[in-house]
Amino acid sequence: MTERIIIRGYYGFANLGDDILLKVTYQLVKECFPGSEILVCSNSASDNSYIASILGESINIIRDDNPLKVNWIIDGGGGVYFDFKRGNLKFFLLNTVIHLLGFTFFKSLYKAYRKFKNNTGITSAGRIGLGIGVGSYTYSSARFFSDIISLSDYDFLLVRDEESANQVIRYGFSYTLKTATDLAFLTQYWLAGNKMPSSAGNCVGFILRDWNYKNQIDFDAIEQTAQLLQQAGIPILFFSLDGNTDRIYKERFSNVSMIEWNPERITVTEFMQKLAQCKLVVTSRAHGAILSACINIPSICLAIEDKLVRVSEMLHKSSVLIQLPLQTSVLTQVVLSQLRKEGLEDCVREDVLRNQAVMEAGIVSLKEFLKGN
Repeated sequence: MTERIIIRGYYGFANLGDDILLKVTYQLVKECFPGSEILVCSNSASDNSYIASILGESINIIRDDNPLKVNWIIDGGGGVYFDFKRGNLKFFLLNTVIHLLGFTFFKSLYKAYRKFKNNTGITSAGRIGLGIGVGSYTYSSARFFSDIISLSDYDFLLVRDEESANQVIRYGFSYTLKTATDLAFLTQYWLAGNKMPSSAGNCVGFILRDWNYKNQIDFDAIEQTAQLLQQAGIPILFFSLDGNTDRIYKERFSNVSMIEWNPERITVTEFMQKLAQCKLVVTSRAHGAILSACINIPSICLAIEDKLVRVSEMLHKSSVLIQLPLQTSVLTQVVLSQLRKEGLEDCVREDVLRNQAVMEAGIVSLKEFLKGN
């Protein structure tokens, strides 16, 4: 009987980073489960043509409430487990109970409850996570209840950094846990030509995002930095990796040309060619730094969250981390310093090759796990 595999993630929402994670995960699943029937789980309102355009072939799309039984669920990449928002008293009390009962015991109780209620939805014989980020939660998080159940349910979990691994270890789950890096470093699965072209650009690129938390980026400082760079004769470009959620960012910089990821208007290759006009990027998006590195562009990461700290550590030879609040003078000085630095492109290449090796070793550990299952 043909195995049925479901790939799950934040897919179909026109986020370039997640679209690349989908492309990589799909190729890995085809490689690890040859001959299997592969489905993609997406709750996006977009029609199937969107995901088909990313994968380059048609594929069946399902929603997460479909009553399907499959062999494996594969969660493919992304910062899935975290919550910075505070919930209400109900969630504070619920999360307190979960901590008191213990995470594994609570999972057993919840599974028994679902069986008693005859709940429907996707079920599987096994579950795998690839390149998953695990962060922290507020104690009253409204998401912690569902996330801890999901996080407890893996058979094999490949996380993207040491801090994610430490978070999982704190919960005490007994499944196979391995540490690797971000799936996007596997450029052979998504970057045209399967190589890292040298960036011939001379621009400074800004890849920012909306961020409605207390450590929100000061867009005034960004604008002032951009103006100072232009006055110094340095061209600038602005990019959006997720136009649907970058509304404040796009509105704030509506007076400049914004290169926006939109799969209906531009291909991944075309977007990366535009990005290659940059000699350096300033970014508050994790994949802003990672995708840039994959075409030999160094980055300055703005630490709006721990994820950017982790990414800067992944790219420690070629990336600089700036803590918030932003100061125009500091950001401008760091940008000019990085532009003057010799040999930085070689440092980017070294960072990427190191991460590729780590990720490939993680995939080897997955294949070894599958041999025993």
